[in-house]
Amino acid sequence: MDLFKATLSRKTGDAGEKLDTTQKRTKIAAGPADGMVERRPTQALGTSYQPTSSKGNAEALPQSLTQLRLKEEKDGKEAVYEGRVVEGDPSVCGHVISTTASGGSNRQSINYSTERVVGNGSFGVVFQATCLETGETVAIKKVLQDKRFKNRELQIMKMMDHCNVVQLQHCFYTTTEKDEVFLNLVLEFVPETVYRIGKHYSKNGQRMPTLFVKLYVYQMCRALAHIHSMQVCHRDIKPQNLLVNTQTHQLKLCDFGSAKVLMKGEPNISYICSRYYRAPELIFGDRLHSRH
Repeated sequence: MDLFKATLSRKTGDAGEKLDTTQKRTKIAAGPADGMVERRPTQALGTSYQPTSSKGNAEALPQSLTQLRLKEEKDGKEAVYEGRVVEGDPSVCGHVISTTASGGSNRQSINYSTERVVGNGSFGVVFQATCLETGETVAIKKVLQDKRFKNRELQIMKMMDHCNVVQLQHCFYTTTEKDEVFLNLVLEFVPETVYRIGKHYSKNGQRMPTLFVKLYVYQMCRALAHIHSMQVCHRDIKPQNLLVNTQTHQLKLCDFGSAKVLMKGEPNISYICSRYYRAPELIFGDRLHSRH
């Protein structure tokens, strides 16, 4: 009999706790009423909760993900800028491109005048250009953009911030008469490459000074250490992609068109990197070079 009473009492207590919990949930969902304490939303570690007031100029939290997305677009955090050719033929040098920079209410028009082609390949073309507003010399890399996918190079370039990695200054899209979309990456302009410097010495029957070799290799290793710390593999290291300022001998790694964020255990294609500079494991078809 005593055992039966204890069991009945325990069940009654459990039911009471469930009923009490249900009532609490109902009260919280209905909102704070007179004499009740308002429950604060759960906050992330390392952040402080700021109460939202219905009075004053306090901004209310978005009620849906759609509102949050629209707010981000309005703030210009992921703004997509479009450019247009205002003068000349876009397929040759000498044309002028007009676009916008910055976000929010600080948008300003910027015009670039292309001067010469400094690089081209299967990826597209790279122009040397001048900003007509500031007179600054920049490099504009123009690549065909598949509308179905995000551009991996752009996403990786936004991650980079190092003195030995070429800096992304701006980006915008242009559309041709054939409805082709091109991504334009505005990069800092660095005049020479390790390839051209080495070729200069070779033509004169000389070798590049050992001091220069050490200096360039050291800076290249610094650039690789930086991108590897973010799990990024360049996958196209070669002298043509090592830019050099011949006045300061500062080296900058460029061309992240083949770069990828590697995930442990995820297979990757082995047919990557320029053939003469391809790693032995890639030549032998290794696809799991991210396992370590």
